[in-house]
Parts: sequence; structure tokens; C-alpha cells
Amino acid sequence: MQCEFEEKSFETQFNSELGLVMAPGQAAEAVLGYDGIACPPAWHVVWKALGIATVPAGVQLQPSHWSGLASRPRKAQIFEGFVSSLILQYKRPERMTTKNATQWSRWNAPYYRFDITSAQQGVLATLEMNLGSSAEVRYASPCFYTQADLVRHVLARTVVTQTAFARPKQLGGHSCWTYNGPGAQGWANPEFEEVYAEGINDTLRSAGDALAEPFDEHLERIVASLTDVTPSLGGGNAFGDLGPEIYELIGGAWVRRLEMAWIVRQSLASAGLGWVLVAHQPRA
Repeated sequence: MQCEFEEKSFETQFNSELGLVMAPGQAAEAVLGYDGIACPPAWHVVWKALGIATVPAGVQLQPSHWSGLASRPRKAQIFEGFVSSLILQYKRPERMTTKNATQWSRWNAPYYRFDITSAQQGVLATLEMNLGSSAEVRYASPCFYTQADLVRHVLARTVVTQTAFARPKQLGGHSCWTYNGPGAQGWANPEFEEVYAEGINDTLRSAGDALAEPFDEHLERIVASLTDVTPSLGGGNAFGDLGPEIYELIGGAWVRRLEMAWIVRQSLASAGLGWVLVAHQPRA
């Protein structure tokens, strides 16, 4: 049975439940003038609620946006913690319910399945190789398939806990992966190799065990790793030439961090991937 909701709908609700909205902090907020950043897609209900028929394209930040300020707030504090990354390839599954399904003999019960494409697998394998222990890379697929179940899990905030995760390096050479729930056995086809279906706690624990790096160093490593995946974005500039005024107001390091984060987000999004930054306790 086909999944009733789109892959993007699942991704959006998954990210929303994780709280993936960027906030600038009070010092930067005093200069930039916003409380948080989100990127709702064109079909999102927020545009309808605002009465906006055509989603605005946005503007490029320029020095003139901050000219004439009556006061100069202190420079933003640079986050000094250690981080690692979790990179996700969201997948829309099929629900297999009949005994003539290819993997039924392995399950003898209904199960979920998604196909593994060579293009996606190649991107994920490249990221795993380039990032090494700095990041965890996973497929993420829901353990439900109806629109009603999606709504129910959104309202209960259980989308994330009802998601199964699989390591791409364990699925190389396979055509599909089957599973029946998070934190349980899964099987890769056609060899019926056992590939465990991680739950969110398993996945976040792995991300927490990944090599924790200083924030700026980690962003630079991620940006460098993306040149093999999306070379057109690997060296992009998110904000153009902001000029010395904005660098003086909030600090060049903070602006550079925004640029690198934008490059990572846009590069991974162009490859259909999600990005979760995992914070670690500061080192002694």
C-alpha cells in the first residue's frame, strides 16, 4: 500500500517536532531584528494564514539595512561549545500487507519497505566517508503510512519516536530495506541481511558519541566535505559583501558562522538531506 503523505510532509513534521528553528540570540537580535529563522515550504499553512498567495523570494542582506542605528549593541557572543552533526535522508515507505510481497517470508506479517537508489546511496556514502567520526548519517523513515496516522502523531508529538533509522553503510549493494518499527530488527534485500532499525534514542546516542568539535571547526569541516556532493554550493557566499559596518556591529566571526551554516543547510537541502546539529557538554 502506498504511503498517503508526501516525503516532504514527513520531513517537515519531523523537523518541527525536533524544534529545528534557528534563533540568533539577544545580542544579534538587537541588530538583525528577528527572533528566529524558519523556512516553511510554499505549501505551508503559515502562508495561507498570512494571506500570502505568492511566497516571497527574500532579500540579500546589505550594509544599508543597519545604517543609521542610534546605538551600537555589544557584539554577539560566539558559542564556545562542542558539536557534532546528524545528517538525514528522509524516505517515504510502502506498507506491505499481502503474502505475495517479496519479503513476506522473512516477516510473516505486514511490514514497511523503501527502495534504495544508487544516487542517494552514493551521496550518503560520500558524506560518511568524508565526515568520518564528525557526523552520523542515516536514512529516516516513518513507521506509519496513512494521512490520519500522520495527523495523529503530529498532534501527539510522536512523529520522531515513530521513525526508524538505518545506517547507509549497511545498505550498500542492496535494493531495498524492510522494517516494522524503531528499535527492532530490519532486513535488507535481496540478500536478507539483517540491518537494525534504530530508534531516535539509538541515533542521537550515536550522534552524541561522534567526535565533538568546536563549533566553527565543525562547520568548516562540514562545508569542506560537501564539495564532492554539491560542488556548486561548497564555496558560496550567503550574504554577499556586507561591508565593515555589520562586521563591527556583530563581529566578523559571527557573520562567518552564519555564512557557513547557510552553505551547509543549502547544500544538504539541495541533495534532499536534513541536518541536525548536536550540542555536547563543554570540555573541561
